[in-house]
Amino acid sequence: GLAIAVVGFAVVSEAEYQPPRDRVDFGTYEPAQVLGQTPIEGRHDLSLADAIALDGLARAAKHIRRAVTDGTDLTARSGMMMAALQGGLAFQKGLGVVHSLSHPLGTLADKPLHHGMLNAIFLPHATRFNMSACADRMQIIRQTLGLTAADDLPDWFTSLTTDLQLPTCLRDMQATRDDLTC
Repeated sequence: GLAIAVVGFAVVSEAEYQPPRDRVDFGTYEPAQVLGQTPIEGRHDLSLADAIALDGLARAAKHIRRAVTDGTDLTARSGMMMAALQGGLAFQKGLGVVHSLSHPLGTLADKPLHHGMLNAIFLPHATRFNMSACADRMQIIRQTLGLTAADDLPDWFTSLTTDLQLPTCLRDMQATRDDLTC
């Protein structure tokens, strides 16, 4: 097929979005964690997407706490923005269970359920659910995060959310049982 490259300064943005420097909330950056893990859990072997996702996951793990606790840390913020970009690039493999749960709840008109916060709540549960289905990939994620085989990966994600003093269950976000029914 024919490939055409569109290059030049005319297609390069003159500005980029940066969240306010005095405060950055976890919800701004948490999707990078999910974006970095979701493609790896997929069943398809797309090595390039996996490599991008794993690098993004490592980058997010390195910078997320600093980016959230100190909104003026531009190195941490830049690291998280790159991690989010990498996660988005790796989405060529498709979205997983975390986003399948987060998207519908995020559309509730009467509740401001933040997408990133929902992802943070669902990530440990989705990881635990997928553990046996892709144990080899979960081990790669553990290694990327600097964990051992004995470390509980879902608990690591829960600990991250807890350390950042964020909601760990839907009830904490005022979601009710009725919100979960069709």
